[in-house]
Order: sequence, then structure tokens, then C-alpha cells
Amino acid sequence: MTEMFGTVSTTLSDGGALTILIGYVLLVIVSARMGILSWRASRRAGRPQIGLWRYFLFVGLAGSITGFVGLLELLTAMSGMTAVLLLGVAVLLALTMREAYYTTTLSNTETERFGQFQFRQAGEILLVVVVPIAAIGVFVTNSPVITGAVAIAALIAIGYGVYFQQKRIREPATRGTLIDTLLRQSLPVLVFTGAAAVVPLFEQMEDGAAISYAATTAFVLLSVGFLLSISLKLSQHLTTR
Repeated sequence: MTEMFGTVSTTLSDGGALTILIGYVLLVIVSARMGILSWRASRRAGRPQIGLWRYFLFVGLAGSITGFVGLLELLTAMSGMTAVLLLGVAVLLALTMREAYYTTTLSNTETERFGQFQFRQAGEILLVVVVPIAAIGVFVTNSPVITGAVAIAALIAIGYGVYFQQKRIREPATRGTLIDTLLRQSLPVLVFTGAAAVVPLFEQMEDGAAISYAATTAFVLLSVGFLLSISLKLSQHLTTR
């Protein structure tokens, strides 16, 4: 069994490798289910909320791809790409939080402060662009610079998403709705996936690789738990409609 897990076996026991393997398998399945349910919800939603449901769909798709690539990294000599994709999930969730704020509050802030909107949009584009650039960087040279850039972008994504989530929940009209429930359960996923993109920085420390894998495993499993909760809530909503 040790040989099956390739390079991971040098830093993890068979039990640890099996745990993270199960985590990635569950991430593929649960994320795919959430994406399908989000697609179904988008077909029934009114025009103002279609964009928000599509963000949830993209999160599900990105989560499935991340889990699949995580499995490939466990079974081959690949490394570094899973952290980049986890960053992608975190960025999508942060943008979901932003979209939810402007959709559910019907805020006119963007039109009232056009300069601020342009600045924020440029920041979002930069944050999104980091993901493909980092992915290319991993293929070319998986250097500590790439790892550091991914970690910084992940921390920014976490802060960005938390900021808009806090702004949204201050609005009384947004509380108690299905979207409110889903976003509250999505916030931990944002934090955990973002944190999982940061922990590879610790691989430079003594025993850092084992610490990084253990932390990534915990964050992935926690994310799966909340994604499963989101899927169950969505399934219940679609069944009762």
C-alpha cells in the first residue's frame, strides 16, 4: 500500500495517506452533487438570483476538479497543483459572497461610487488571474515563490469573502432565507479551503511536509462536511418546491 501512494508515503503513514485519499474522493462526489443541485436551482430561480446560483455551480465544479487533482497528486509524483485549485475554490466562494451581498441587498453602492467599483473590479480580476498563473508556474517550476503567492492570494480571498458576508448579514432583510443559510454554511468552506492553500508554506520547516498534509487533510474533510450540509439543504429545498 505504501508504494501506491508514491511520494506521499515518505511523509505520511498508510493511515494518513488513506485518510486524505478518502477526503479527496468525498470532495469530488459532494462537490459534484452540490454543483448539480445548484444548476437545478438556477433553472427555477428568478433572473436576479441566476448569477448567484451559477457561482455555487462553479464552486461545485471547482471542488470536484480539486478533489480529482488531489487524488492524482497522491498517486503520482505531481505536487503543488492541489493548493492552487483550493485557492480557486476560495476565490470563487469569495466572489459568491460578494455577489450575494449585491443581489440580496439590492445595493446601489456600485453605481453610486463608480470609481470604487472599478478599483474593486480590478482587484477581483487580479485575484482570479493569480490562479491560472500559479497553475502554469507549478508546471514550469514549483518554487517557493509560487507557494507564497498562492498563500497570499488565499488570505486575501478569505478576507474579501468574510468582509462581504459580514456586510450582508447586517441587513435584516437577508436573514432567515435559503440563500442566507447556504452562505453561512459556505463561509467555513471559504476559510478552510483558503487555509488549505496556505499550509504548503510550512513544508519548508522541519517535519513541515507531514504537518502540511495533516492540516490539508483536516481542512479538506471539514470542507466536505459543510459542502454536504449545503447539498442536503439544497436537495430539501428543491424537493419541497
